[in-house]
Order: sequence, then C-alpha cells, then structure tokens
Amino acid sequence: MARGGADVVILLILLAVIAWVISIVLVALMYLAMGIAALAAFIAFTWTLLCLIAWRNGLRLGRIYIDAGNARAFIVRGVLGAVSVPAFLLLAEYLTDLTVKWEYLTYYIAGGYTVFSVGFEYLVARHISMPYVDEDDTISLRASRQQEVLPPPSQPRLTRYASWDDE
Repeated sequence: MARGGADVVILLILLAVIAWVISIVLVALMYLAMGIAALAAFIAFTWTLLCLIAWRNGLRLGRIYIDAGNARAFIVRGVLGAVSVPAFLLLAEYLTDLTVKWEYLTYYIAGGYTVFSVGFEYLVARHISMPYVDEDDTISLRASRQQEVLPPPSQPRLTRYASWDDE
C-alpha cells in the first residue's frame, strides 16, 4: 500500500510540472502575439504617415516609391477595417449571446485598421513577386501588377486549313 501512495505522489508531481511547463509556454506565446500585434500597429502608423505625405503626388524614399493611388488605397482599407470590426462586434453581440467589452473600443478600431491595411499589404506581397525592382532601380508595386496581368508574348501560328479541293 505504501508503494501505491508513492506512485500517486510521483504522478501528481509529474502532472504539476507538465501543467507548469504548458502554462509557461502559453504565456510566452501570448507575449509573442502581443509583440507581433504591437509591431504591426507601429508599421501601420508609420505607413499611414508616409501615405498621408504621398496622398497627392506620391513619395520616393530611396528605392521605395509610393504612388498616390496606393497611398489612398492603404488608408481607405484601414478606415474600412476600423469601421467594420466594431460593426461586426456590434452585430455579433446583437445576434448572439456574446458580450463585448466596449471600453476596449479604441483597441478594436486600431486592430481593425492594422489588420485591414497592413494585413492586406502583407497578403499582396506574398502573392506577387515583391519587391519588384524597375529598370530605374526603384521598387514599384504597380509595375509588378502590370507584368502579372499581361499575357506572355506568343508566336504567330502558321496554320494551313483544309479546303474542299484537297485530295
């Protein structure tokens, strides 16, 4: 009987150590996620300032060129996210029994702006060959889109069609 009690104590200690390790890993992952979110928010803030400067005429920073259309699109996508995330939360709260803490509305708005602006740019960069370097050694998103849309040049096919007189 004494041996069985020792086995239970060892099992409980082992389970406590495993639970402690799992909790440490989960806390580390949570801090990593918060760090990534803070970095993305900083990138969104910085790019928003650059896009506001490039709103009318575009902006060239070394090899990076931000044209006015892309600058406007970045900001409009962010504003769309800043509006749609709280609207979705309001709709979810109305349709389900979800309770939304509205004292965090600023974080919902900032998160929506970040996800819709920086997140979309990240997805675009992953699906096209970014960065695309033009002949004049500048990075341009528009040139890579044009290259993706245009079909490759094709050779004319010389085809002789049959006629009724062929035998």
